[in-house]
Amino acid sequence: MKKKLRAMKRFALANSRELRFIFLFVLIFVVAQSMYYFSNSIGIPDKLQHANAVVSASLINSFSPGEKMTAAGRSLKSGGGSVEIGWGCEGIEGIFIIIAALIAYSMGLRKKLLGMLIGTVFMYCLNIGRIIIIVYTMRHKPAMFDIMHIYIGQTFIIFFGVLFFVAWIHFFSSPQTPRNE
Repeated sequence: MKKKLRAMKRFALANSRELRFIFLFVLIFVVAQSMYYFSNSIGIPDKLQHANAVVSASLINSFSPGEKMTAAGRSLKSGGGSVEIGWGCEGIEGIFIIIAALIAYSMGLRKKLLGMLIGTVFMYCLNIGRIIIIVYTMRHKPAMFDIMHIYIGQTFIIFFGVLFFVAWIHFFSSPQTPRNE
């Protein structure tokens, strides 16, 4: 037992920077998600969902004027049916992944703030694209809706949130000094 504890202690000491990052990332992500959840009482999620619906309807009408898409609250409606942008469909998790990861990562404040700003815009645009794809899927391939919405769409947002973070730190972070091992 003591041997395992010493091994765990060596592991923790050898990987303290990485463990600190993971702990801070999870903490910040959970706090951000909690704050967003509790902001429901003042309508922030509804406003974001409505903004997504308005932007998505406008872009769909630009691409396909025959759709005659309208935004009503957090729903997208046309003659072919409607799609509601519900809780979790606003892409906020991808934004929170980027924000939490950049705050937890060791880099300069200006680079963190710029990364959070660009990452938020990037994820918002990707999510709008995801919503548009889901609307077209619902309209033209309704049997694929659940797969596109639940599995592919969510994975897409998380994947690109992580990819943005990795790319950002690769291009804009100072190289870490090597450890003596």
